[in-house]
Amino acid sequence: TRSYLKAVPVSQYRQHLPSLLDDSAARQLLSTGTPIKAPPSTLWAILDNLFNIKQPTLLQLERFRERKQLLGVSVDQFLGSLRDLAKNLYAVEDRIKI
Repeated sequence: TRSYLKAVPVSQYRQHLPSLLDDSAARQLLSTGTPIKAPPSTLWAILDNLFNIKQPTLLQLERFRERKQLLGVSVDQFLGSLRDLAKNLYAVEDRIKI
């Protein structure tokens, strides 16, 4: 959906987004009380929260521990991938920003 909307001007998202959602997704979005006329960034945040299902913490922890640096992967790239995996371990509200 996002890749399709990249070609659509932001001002026209409201006309296109509802037609891209199935009935169940549209009902869930509307049940949040957010109007369809909300800014696109707000709608995306709500849709991500509703449908971007996180993998169980233990599975994420296992992925983090098993991650190895491959040949040709720079230290910065490797650490970036570890950082991304670590972000998935804990809920946003449980994270401490340094």
